[in-house]
Amino acid sequence: MNWSEVAQKVTAAGGDWQVARALLLSYGLQVVDATADDAEWAATRWRRGEGLSLADRFCLALGARLGGTVWTADTAWASDGNISQIR
Repeated sequence: MNWSEVAQKVTAAGGDWQVARALLLSYGLQVVDATADDAEWAATRWRRGEGLSLADRFCLALGARLGGTVWTADTAWASDGNISQIR
């Protein structure tokens, strides 16, 4: 997940980011730094009209690098490979 987007969504919904942050971290969530390779992966996968933002592609890059499942509620993302829809 994109940590800054989560913080923005919590704040926009009127939530207390410090409480939400503590709760998420208590679940063992890890915040992982992006790498130059992640940035290049995300940049080279841009396609006009595809509907994936740079942040979306960064999440996909991280999932590819770590070999983990990428969870999303965004219907613009495909639901194959390591991507799972939560809707």
